[in-house]
Amino acid sequence: MVNGETTCAEQLFGACDLGDSRRTRRLVDVGARLAWQVGASMARRYEGEAAALLGSYRLMRNDAVSPEAIREGGLGHMAQQDQPHGGVPLAIEDTTSVSYAHALARI
Repeated sequence: MVNGETTCAEQLFGACDLGDSRRTRRLVDVGARLAWQVGASMARRYEGEAAALLGSYRLMRNDAVSPEAIREGGLGHMAQQDQPHGGVPLAIEDTTSVSYAHALARI
C-alpha cells in the first residue's frame, strides 16, 4: 500500500474514539485501503490477507463502532486543519445538472 493513503487515513481517522485502540487502527487500515484501490472490492483490497479482510468486516458489523464516532474523528481533523484559515470551513457543491430530453424528442 502506498504511504500517502496511510498518512491521510491516519490523519482522518486516527483520533476516532471507537472504544478500543485496535478498532481505530483497523479503521485507519480500512480507510487507507479504500483510498489505495478506489472502486475495488474489499476482497481485492485485502487479496492474500484473509485475517485482515475478516477483521475489516468485523469492524463494520461491530455494534460498538458507531458512524457518529467515525464522523466526529474526521470532522475533528478537518476543524484542526481549518484553524490557520480563520476557522471557516468551505463546503463546495456542484449543482449543475444535464438533461438529454431534447435529444430523445428529435429521434
